[in-house]
Amino acid sequence: MTVLYLVATPIGNLEDTSFRAINTLRNVGLIAAEDTRTTRKLLQRYGVNTPLLSYYKDNEIARIDRILNELEKHDVALVSEAGTPVISDPGQALVKAVVQAGIGVISIPGPSSITTAIALSGFPADQFISLGFLPRRRSARLKLWTNLAQVGYTIVFFEAPHRIKASLQDMADSLGERNIVICRELSKRYEEVIRGTPLSTLEHLSLPKGEFTVVVEGAWKPNVDPDTTGIVRALAQLKNAGYSVRDASKEILAKYHSTRRIIYELWLDL
Repeated sequence: MTVLYLVATPIGNLEDTSFRAINTLRNVGLIAAEDTRTTRKLLQRYGVNTPLLSYYKDNEIARIDRILNELEKHDVALVSEAGTPVISDPGQALVKAVVQAGIGVISIPGPSSITTAIALSGFPADQFISLGFLPRRRSARLKLWTNLAQVGYTIVFFEAPHRIKASLQDMADSLGERNIVICRELSKRYEEVIRGTPLSTLEHLSLPKGEFTVVVEGAWKPNVDPDTTGIVRALAQLKNAGYSVRDASKEILAKYHSTRRIIYELWLDL
């Protein structure tokens, strides 16, 4: 049986490539690459001569049949321009089609700007929300931040250099003095980490360049007592709507800084 390999590649520094990733890229019959120019630099660095096939957002659906045909003959690897395939990059439709065809899928773990940035932030990392790239329209961004304003989880997102300043201003308007960490050009020569609030970090971005990954602290700070009045009210509504305590806990934890133990005790008190 052949296999589709999802191979994580460096987000900047080519030395972050794993031995397993290189061996996989060397041994498959074809590499489907989001950006063949970037991938070719990686392959040349490690002496890999496997043929490349372009696979990006605008042609990913049209390429599926071609890749399925290739999988009838040999293994295929899928790589993004940088980082882990499928995560905010093309590939989900291909993986779904491959699974439906009864072909195996194996993910070769490696670099990810999401986990790298969250680790650098110092914010809680046991639970977080990844937004991918923010909407391009300001009205959509403002609506997004309004909906997430009370979420207690750490939030991470990507932003383009020509929109980063506008996005920071939107965050300031919607979230106020929230702690954030801006990571620019992670693992590259000019890597930069800026810590502060949306407005204070905005002052450091006169001419933004590079790729940005932004981490936002959750609405609730550690060691802050939860608003039990609001939790009880919300629990009562969920219980009346037929929610189980497990499902209700998920809803409450997404909006309040609390614990499952506290939620369960309040549920019993109802």
